[in-house]
Amino acid sequence: MKKKLLSLVAMLCCASFLLCACSGGGTDAGGDAAQGDGGSASSGNTRICFLAQANNTFQASLRDAIEAKAKDIGVKADTFNADNDVSTQLDQIESAIASGYDAIILCAVDSAGVLPGAQAVKDTGIPLVCVNMLVDDENAYDVYVGSDDVDAGTIQGDWVKEKTGGKCKIGLLHVPMGCSAEIGRTQGLKQSLLDVCPDAVVVAEDDGKAQIDEGMRIAEDWMQTYPDITIIIAQNDAMGLGAMQAVMSAGKKDDILICGVDGDQDAVQAIIDGTYDMTVFQNAEGQGSKAVEVALGLIGGETYDKSVMIPFEAITADNAADYLA
Repeated sequence: MKKKLLSLVAMLCCASFLLCACSGGGTDAGGDAAQGDGGSASSGNTRICFLAQANNTFQASLRDAIEAKAKDIGVKADTFNADNDVSTQLDQIESAIASGYDAIILCAVDSAGVLPGAQAVKDTGIPLVCVNMLVDDENAYDVYVGSDDVDAGTIQGDWVKEKTGGKCKIGLLHVPMGCSAEIGRTQGLKQSLLDVCPDAVVVAEDDGKAQIDEGMRIAEDWMQTYPDITIIIAQNDAMGLGAMQAVMSAGKKDDILICGVDGDQDAVQAIIDGTYDMTVFQNAEGQGSKAVEVALGLIGGETYDKSVMIPFEAITADNAADYLA
């Protein structure tokens, strides 16, 4: 992959233009980014692409926000979904470079694994905005638009500490291991809860791949293997809602607390209904819209701080109604 990307970069530096076939706007393909004519900086011809991490509720909301903002401005935006696969995303990055997009918005599957692709984009001079997820080297992208994932883990940890008095047996559902969200949210949880409360113990943890079916499957297994679990901390709401279904089916909702991250509408409604306990709102609309604004600004030569941060917010039974659309 690295050799292919380096060869491609060299080719782009020598060529004056590329002739490519163009896909329709607003797609959500799982394969390579479609080839297309290089766009100009004028809004009518400008083309950007969003390389999404996976197909889950938050990523879909992020995609919708990016495509809606681009449409409002009169810019064409294509979306390609890597399905949590590093190789797929690297191939999509390579194809996006060859397609001549004016800017690329990237939600990295893995902070280290996708780094060579990000570096290749940067080497071509195509503006690269990381949204929601980071790559390991800040020199490999222009701007990060998102939230501080350490804060999400900290908010969860503080809530658990308040709710349990720091005494609990935890099942921890990770989003894909190695992505920046997983690293940051785990760090925040450790700092706010696990490192300061010796009676808050992780008895089971697993990579739920940010998917609802995996959250359900893992929670079902945990309730058999670790019947003393008192709380399931999920690093996104898809997994948390899957765990909720498993816990309710087992008749254990009164015994097991469940919290997540993202503020998905289904999670907010479940909090109101009393079947889900807490989530941390992550503003997909704000992140997606701002990522498009920054990408277009970079195309036009504007400069930005390295990070454009949008804060997380705790959602509990006390304020859930305020977050229901």
